[in-house]
Amino acid sequence: RLPQHRLTWHYRSRHESLIAFSNHTYYDGDLITFPAPVTRESAVTLVPVEGAWARGRTRTNQAEAQAMVAEAVRRLRDPGFRDEKGKPLSLGIITLNAEQQKLIEDLLDAERRRFPELEPFFADDASEPMIVKNLETVQGDERDVILLGIGFGPETPGAPTMPMNFGPLNRSGGWRRLNVAITRARREMLVYASFPPHLIDKNRTSASAVHDLKGYLEFAERGHRALGERVAGSLGGYDSPFEQAVARGLRDKGWTPVTQIGVSRFRIDLGIVHPDRPGDYLAGVECDGATYHSAATARDRDMVRESILGELGWKLLRVWSTDWWIDATGALERLDAGLRGLLAESRADADARKEASAQVPQGHRREAPEANLKTQDGTETSTVEPVRLELSHEPHFAAQATSAAAEKVYEAQRRGAPLYRATDFSDMVADLVPDRFQEPSYADVLRAMIRRVLDEESPIRDTLLVERIARAHGFQRSGRLIRERVISLARQEGSFYTDTAGCTFVWPRNCNRDAWDMARAPAGDDDIRGIEDIPLEELAIALRQSSGDEVETVRYFGVRRLTAHARERLRRAAGAVG
Repeated sequence: RLPQHRLTWHYRSRHESLIAFSNHTYYDGDLITFPAPVTRESAVTLVPVEGAWARGRTRTNQAEAQAMVAEAVRRLRDPGFRDEKGKPLSLGIITLNAEQQKLIEDLLDAERRRFPELEPFFADDASEPMIVKNLETVQGDERDVILLGIGFGPETPGAPTMPMNFGPLNRSGGWRRLNVAITRARREMLVYASFPPHLIDKNRTSASAVHDLKGYLEFAERGHRALGERVAGSLGGYDSPFEQAVARGLRDKGWTPVTQIGVSRFRIDLGIVHPDRPGDYLAGVECDGATYHSAATARDRDMVRESILGELGWKLLRVWSTDWWIDATGALERLDAGLRGLLAESRADADARKEASAQVPQGHRREAPEANLKTQDGTETSTVEPVRLELSHEPHFAAQATSAAAEKVYEAQRRGAPLYRATDFSDMVADLVPDRFQEPSYADVLRAMIRRVLDEESPIRDTLLVERIARAHGFQRSGRLIRERVISLARQEGSFYTDTAGCTFVWPRNCNRDAWDMARAPAGDDDIRGIEDIPLEELAIALRQSSGDEVETVRYFGVRRLTAHARERLRRAAGAVG
């Protein structure tokens, strides 16, 4: 007879779609979720696989397991698999049964032997190591990206029917296990299945969790249309005539307001679409309407809610109904001025990055890549988002959630430093023929690309060199054949050296590593290297420049968090290059 109270504020998901199905199906829509400042409709995706379920002894789906492992390895080896602050994202795999989990673990072990650079993601001292768990053991875990494998399905690929057996989901309480599995992702969920959702026949099973699985697969396939809701855009109507008047006034000023952003009971009254980046919101405008007054306390209204929204990347402005009633013109002008100030700040940040990117060090100079996009009105806009602070007990280098000022200080401190930039091959596109990659006559093109990378980026980690060449050809994965092809040609152009941590770097030929005297800061967010991708010699120089301050050293290289793995590599740098 103890009193019960449901905790309704949901913090984990950085996109509402990740919790929307559970909120709709299991929580009666009571969870209060917070919209992300992007117009992307859903972060949940259904990935169809031409696989089959092997009944009997193995109880596995080989094709699905291979597809999931390939995607996991591709992401973990992708230098761009990082958050807004340059920190590597975390990844997890969830299966519906233990046999499929074991198969995926075995496949991953084989990939780890092929690619030793994956080991930091599996290290026990990693902040969030890679996990592979089944439905029964994943409770309490969460990761940025989750790959959920259904495994069960038809016994032959493409069969028109299949058994309604989904292991633990068929048992009593299976819906709780499903709810846990589908709510483990913070940023993105990929659902792998070897059958379309309509093959789940509700008439052939009474298990509520299997019914829910069908609904979740439909949600992953079709988005919020499957729930009768949408994440992006207006949810229809205004909260009040006051809000409608504010939106009309902003529209007259040239802004594009979108009403009632969100899918739960908490919504942002007006989202102002960024003029330069239509996929993002420049700011949110809150009117003191029903949502504001319905908050239980002033703390809920102001402190906590704004803190969470700031953490998600929102910049908020507020207009009061009393001010609007007394002087609507003046209130609108002040709101317009605030939005223009935020837009100017956003563009100044983009210009600062563009200016920093133009400062290429001697010996590494080339034409700047097309780092900016043009909108329909011809305005240039950076594709890189401002860095935002995340809640953590680890050292960080920004003082506020919206750290535009801190970013300017960071860029100013880097001015004059040697810069590191990823190689641009845009002027070679006409010469690149992916189908000829393995042909002997194509070697001259590959050598020219390798020489360019070495001229502009060496010393460079061998895995990064392979990825540069592979990505330029449009290959999403750098498999064994691609790696062997690039490395064999690179050995003719540069010198290979493996450091004490087991990381191999390619240096220019006849280069004296002991005489290396540059610590190269990233020219932009897209050029940030992981600590393991920076030579020990370069780290040692940065350590000396910062008088041994490890936090300042990683900050110099654009890394936003000092992890245990980074500390260990810095200590190796200090010891290896005394």
